[in-house]
Amino acid sequence: MKKEALIGLTALLIGCANQNQYKTPEVPPQIAPKQYNTPEEKIELAQCLVDQEAYMFGAYWCPACYIQEQEIFGPEAWEIFKENHYECSERGSDEDKQRCMEIIIEDAITLPTWKFKDGTTVTGYQPLETLAKLSKCD
Repeated sequence: MKKEALIGLTALLIGCANQNQYKTPEVPPQIAPKQYNTPEEKIELAQCLVDQEAYMFGAYWCPACYIQEQEIFGPEAWEIFKENHYECSERGSDEDKQRCMEIIIEDAITLPTWKFKDGTTVTGYQPLETLAKLSKCD
């Protein structure tokens, strides 16, 4: 009886070992969104945002706007993007003030407000990855 049990157990182990040769294929890892960590990547995104007609409505006195400009974009990328920035304060040009009034009427503006070519609007400072996705720059 012991011998039969040993033979059965051995056959079971061999069968299990042979099953391992048919492994389930590995699922590829999901592609992580692009990170914008270097000044060059931020500059590239800023240019794409300009090309894709993404606009930021902000004001010099707005802390969240400052974070977006100086900390999230950085000075080099902001220099490129600022042509698509509307200054919604007394420092803004007449055109800036007019555009700000239009968006205030449409969206009860919170600063910063981002407006994209497809009409999507988001408020508050945004991670660059979010801006890339919303503008189709990703």
